Amino acid sequence: MNPEKNLKVVLDANIFVSAFIKPSGPPGQILKKFLKHQAFELIISKPIMEEIKDTMTYPRIQKYLKWSSQEIDLTLIAIELLSTFVEGTADINIFISDPDDKKYLVAAQEGKANYIVTGDKHLLDLVAYDEEDIKIILPKTFLELLS
Repeated sequence: MNPEKNLKVVLDANIFVSAFIKPSGPPGQILKKFLKHQAFELIISKPIMEEIKDTMTYPRIQKYLKWSSQEIDLTLIAIELLSTFVEGTADINIFISDPDDKKYLVAAQEGKANYIVTGDKHLLDLVAYDEEDIKIILPKTFLELLS
């Protein structure tokens, strides 16, 4: 871990999928900085891992990704091994227009994350999870922070 960038971060499942489909885009660059330089600590939970796997197997995603189920499983194992794993089961009291996105707030709270990186409008509308001082930002903004 780079001591100057002691950031704890939750990445939305779509950030991973976008990174795998287009490695040159901001999500791909973020994942590369994590994998090659440990530029931040990645916080992940079982519910987030399940969403990544589900999303990667959607036919519309597989049309671009073309990964076998074994490649998907190995990728998820690697992500889990390199990440800080939290349970993702805390009960938080916050209204969010898409309740399915609450898993990111829970993981961020449990892992004491500084940021949630997402392109999801429902999460971005929150701007920050004030109770925990967790900022919710776009991939491009986070990439600028890492530079």
